[in-house]
Amino acid sequence: MAQVEIKNLTKIYDGGVCAVKSASFEVADKEFVVLVGPSGCGKSTLLRMIAGLESISKGDLLIDGKRVNDLPSKDRDIAMVFQNYALYPHLTVYENMAFSLKLRNFPSNEIKARVEEAANILGLSEYLSRKPRALSGGQRQRVAVGRAIVRRPKVFLFDEPLSNLDAKMRVQTRVELIKLHRQLQATMIYVTHDQVEAMTMADKIVVVMGGEIQQIAPPLKLYKNPANKFVAGFIGSPAMNFLNCKCSKESNNIVLKAENFSTELSGEKFSSLSLNSSQEVTLGIRPEDINIATSENSNNIFLANVEIIEQMGNEIFVQLSIDGYEITARLPADANLRVGEKGQFSFNKEKCHLFDPISEKTLL
Repeated sequence: MAQVEIKNLTKIYDGGVCAVKSASFEVADKEFVVLVGPSGCGKSTLLRMIAGLESISKGDLLIDGKRVNDLPSKDRDIAMVFQNYALYPHLTVYENMAFSLKLRNFPSNEIKARVEEAANILGLSEYLSRKPRALSGGQRQRVAVGRAIVRRPKVFLFDEPLSNLDAKMRVQTRVELIKLHRQLQATMIYVTHDQVEAMTMADKIVVVMGGEIQQIAPPLKLYKNPANKFVAGFIGSPAMNFLNCKCSKESNNIVLKAENFSTELSGEKFSSLSLNSSQEVTLGIRPEDINIATSENSNNIFLANVEIIEQMGNEIFVQLSIDGYEITARLPADANLRVGEKGQFSFNKEKCHLFDPISEKTLL
């Protein structure tokens, strides 16, 4: 496999539209890196530059230390799996998987060995004689992956490969891709707008917004220590809640005040904060860190109206209204709440986040 280095890659289209701005990150050998962000953020453009399907306006792209900016796509030793499968409908599964090898004039016995090996890995051996129309969406996607595997490229690129699948098939195929990465020990770069895919599949996540990289980190670190408000709100489902508060420092404690609640934040996490008197901050609280208030946390209570309760089986998502804000709490299914009633709630102060309301960068 291979190491990929992206150094200040920039894509500027005619008319001065900048789709990707100075993107820099590294993909280590055998690493699974996911580019994630909302539609139109530039992640697919970045992947297409790596693939050689888009020209590079500025910056350098290196594969195994070799600059490949001007190298044609076919000479970069990469394989790309697309969202729409891109299978030939008139060819069988075997013929689709063997197609690229035939173009490169591989011996027929080696083609047969490679296709059968890939089919065995992907559970496609019994479908080799079928046409794509006789397969399910998940099976077609596996054929597209198999077509990439037989080439044994240095780098695998995936452009939202699961977005055309239904929810159940998406989960199943996601698991298969994780197993495939472990089995092949391959270098993979994967693009998605689905943060659940990113969190469950990646060794490292690159969060992209507005053509710029917002943060690069392993999934858990990204979740626990978001660099800014965008990352905090994008990663996590349901999304993080945000409330505007007045914030001041009294002794070694941080005091947060809003219209309906006031609380103190103490401990090493907050001790190094440098704040002005009555400084405005954005408080971030994840839904799972909101609880129904009890006597044990009575110093951290806010009153909220229960607007909606969503039953999720073993838990509920509760939409609350407080100070004109709509926030979501993730609670046990047996929580004693009713729509339209007010309740007392608290949040885990040790796990809250503080952001600058102007720059939106974390203050912690």
